[in-house]
Amino acid sequence: MNEQNTYKGFWWLSDTPSRRVSGSMSILSNGDVVFESIGELEDNDFLSSSSNNSQLSTIWGVDSNDTPISIFGFEVGISQNTSCSFSIVRYNVQVAVIGAHLKSRDEKRNYNVKVCIPELSLWYRPNCLKFCQQGNGISWTTNTGDANEVSVPIEDGCQLQIASKIKIIEDNYGLKMEIEQESMLHFDFSLPISMQEAKRKVFSFEQFLSFATLTPIQCSHFWLIDKDEKTTGKAIEVIERKYPRKANVRFWEYLFVFDTIKDSFSKIIAKWFGEKELFPIRAHLIDSISHKGYFDANDFLILCQAIEGFYCRFRKEDKLSNIIRNLIHEFSDIHIQEISVDDIPFIQDTRNHLSHLLPSGKKKHVLHGKELYNLNHKLRKLLICCVLKLIGFSNDEMNNLFAHSRNSYLRMVNGEQRNIAEEEVTNLDVDVLSTTIEKEIEPE
Repeated sequence: MNEQNTYKGFWWLSDTPSRRVSGSMSILSNGDVVFESIGELEDNDFLSSSSNNSQLSTIWGVDSNDTPISIFGFEVGISQNTSCSFSIVRYNVQVAVIGAHLKSRDEKRNYNVKVCIPELSLWYRPNCLKFCQQGNGISWTTNTGDANEVSVPIEDGCQLQIASKIKIIEDNYGLKMEIEQESMLHFDFSLPISMQEAKRKVFSFEQFLSFATLTPIQCSHFWLIDKDEKTTGKAIEVIERKYPRKANVRFWEYLFVFDTIKDSFSKIIAKWFGEKELFPIRAHLIDSISHKGYFDANDFLILCQAIEGFYCRFRKEDKLSNIIRNLIHEFSDIHIQEISVDDIPFIQDTRNHLSHLLPSGKKKHVLHGKELYNLNHKLRKLLICCVLKLIGFSNDEMNNLFAHSRNSYLRMVNGEQRNIAEEEVTNLDVDVLSTTIEKEIEPE
């Protein structure tokens, strides 16, 4: 199973503590979380009752180190050893909490949150160490205090903090030492919150960093810090089933880094968290930069929907052709912006053709294949401009960002390749594209 971590112990349903079984929970290298019980957690015919993916109450457990564990959102996967007097049942787990017995994901406690996002250390460069060469040796000093952190209020009595730390790793013989700097994300809450509420805050910052880097970002570790503990706070790790992380992000492809926006960071991040009408728009934008390895008609429709939604929410309600025309005017001085009035009939007809599943030939300005891919690319850049404008960037500031980023999403289609070489663009097969969708997508 390619296990990374395994927790062996006794397990039971939170509402039936008298019935306990042995088992183990494993965190797999592919991002899956699985739980195996030796015996059934329920007295009834569990396998038949769970055949339709029915979900039980919370599973609690205690591992061999006496660590409390909670399991949420689980479904029966495979039943093994059915010919024996006892069964081994495997569950697919959505969320596991290491370090506490929680009744539900909505149970409120006095938590703070700590998050590790590997890409954050490139975006917010740690400033913990200062090196100085002295003869044949190197000395170093540590920086402490405000130079290593930024703290800003966002919403609902929540303080967002990015802080740097030093980690020193020494071998058993004292012959080798590694010094590592790392930036960590923290949320400090003045009121009790639930795990779900904390996760939503983390997810919003993941989306912000995904936008800033123009690549989908996920945290690698997420801890709830129980402030009611008598010590300095107990760290409770939250583990979710997720896709394997991709560690190929290069900082020169970032749209912007912290140093670029440090003077306006508090206003930008407050807008990102506080502007509720932006949430579905930014979700569509992040989806459009996901490295799926293929392109289809839905990618184009998602961008059309996001641009329509953006304009109707933050400008005024209008039809798509007028929206595109107005945005062309608004961003006419943006260097990478390539949408022109000549594109409007193709955007409108292609969108209507795909949304309404119109017969072939019903609309004359319908694009397919590579032409649709290139139009999609130009629309994505337009949406990026919209979101940047909303969170506080001027057109001049946008041009400065685009001039310094070498991200393929910012390359020119018709003009000079300003940001990246053509061979670096993609390996997408854009000649064979799916143009079939299952539902209509209408403007809000």
